Amino acid sequence: MQGIIIDTSSVVVTLNCNLNCKLCNTGVPYRKKPVRFSTEFLKLSIERYFRTVDFARKFSFTGGEPFLREDLAELTAFTQGFDNQFDVLEIVTNGTIMPSEATLQVFEKFRSNVFILIDEYGDLSVNADKLSNALAERSVNHLVRKYSGASIYQNGWVDLTQFKKYNTPEQAKIIYKKCAVPNKLKKISGGYRDVKIDENTCFGVYTVLINGVVYRCMRPFIAMERGIDFNKEHQFVDIVDNNKTTETIREEIITMFNLEYPSICEYCPGMCDDSKRYIPAEQA
Repeated sequence: MQGIIIDTSSVVVTLNCNLNCKLCNTGVPYRKKPVRFSTEFLKLSIERYFRTVDFARKFSFTGGEPFLREDLAELTAFTQGFDNQFDVLEIVTNGTIMPSEATLQVFEKFRSNVFILIDEYGDLSVNADKLSNALAERSVNHLVRKYSGASIYQNGWVDLTQFKKYNTPEQAKIIYKKCAVPNKLKKISGGYRDVKIDENTCFGVYTVLINGVVYRCMRPFIAMERGIDFNKEHQFVDIVDNNKTTETIREEIITMFNLEYPSICEYCPGMCDDSKRYIPAEQA
């Protein structure tokens, strides 16, 4: 069986958010009853993920807004039990919420591999500076990514809220090769431990783990929520299904990554360098 190494894995720990952004790529404003994930279910999902995947260079808590979770410190500490299987535990926040002192202490305790990414949306991100200062005082690695002012990160957001048949299969292959998902993530170099990639390794650039299921990006999950009729064969893997062995799940993930492109690319404009950009975080 091949080893499985993933460059970046995002874990959606919540579909709730305290912002209501029109172009939210996880569809927060358009979801009437978001699924709520219990602490124990998220722990199970994380445990099963690391039982299945040998190594993830970056393991990322995303949302929604992760700082809305009162158990964020507990989830952070739990994930550290698998620290031999990842390099960086990243937590992405919109800079609106100050975490509790207990949470900051956990970040400090595990600062050797915890990284906080603060997306700053101008006046909306009322605690971005305060959070940055608190992390700096504790020597916790972090970055404030500016989505406001003169130099907006990546020149703004891409509109990924629509699902329609944008591309033929051939066009979808081109879109996938241009997309940020496979092309703009961390490379197999500097800042990470050496990882052997050879014919016995399945290397995936990106996965999203949500509700116990692994996808190659977030869009298949949203498409299924909205009843979009696309080819779902080998497009996701349920890793908490007790009827499947770990080896079966690993085989399914390898099959998913051996596909030339995710079929949902036929229903996506792509998040590419030449995609049209919009003002970030405009509120619905």
